[in-house]
Amino acid sequence: MPIKKRNGNGNGNGHGISASEYFAETKAILDRIELRHDELQEQYAKQQEQYAKQRAEHEAEHAAREAEITKQLAELAILRKENERKQAERDKQMGELSSKMGTLVEDFVIPDMVNMLRVVAPTLADDDITVNVRVKRRHPQTKQQVELDAIADGGNVVLVNETKTTMKIDYIDSFLGRLATFKEFFREYQEFRLFGMVSSLYVDNAMVSYAERRGLLVVALKPGLLQVMNGAGFVPKEF
Repeated sequence: MPIKKRNGNGNGNGHGISASEYFAETKAILDRIELRHDELQEQYAKQQEQYAKQRAEHEAEHAAREAEITKQLAELAILRKENERKQAERDKQMGELSSKMGTLVEDFVIPDMVNMLRVVAPTLADDDITVNVRVKRRHPQTKQQVELDAIADGGNVVLVNETKTTMKIDYIDSFLGRLATFKEFFREYQEFRLFGMVSSLYVDNAMVSYAERRGLLVVALKPGLLQVMNGAGFVPKEF
């Protein structure tokens, strides 16, 4: 703040203010400067405190995120290990099941194939029925080989069976393709009525419906018994 000049003889020299007034005004100016300085210092200190607080909060949030990520990674590692254990267990079970598949037809299908043939030919006697398992035949012209799980025949009727541990649409379609060319491979059945059957440990309703619409007998395997899964009134298709 500028120091004002005053007119008059305040100090007797007629040129301005007295020394005491000058020093008093100067001191007032310095006091105001010091006060402003203190205010600025206080504002700066508050800003620094705010920045430090924000930085601490950010560091805490970052640390919390890192801790959460570390926790999630640990949980994922445990989950992955558990999944690997379960997959290994499933692989083992599938391996055991696959090894049993070699006797599945003999143990479950063959004992009841006579009754299954009677589903399409009720009047056949036991002595008239022949059941063959793991039948292989080579096409006389193309030399392509086909293998069928089981064939039951009697009179002028033949029933061809396909067994799978799990029934799928692809398996059904593939089997239908083999039925379509069956008589090309097995010329001795040219004059027979041909029927098809798919069997599995378990067949869900969707697969039953899919196979049934294509005229196939569908059975689920039970110990010593084949359970027909087709709906009431189903008439097998003659291929």
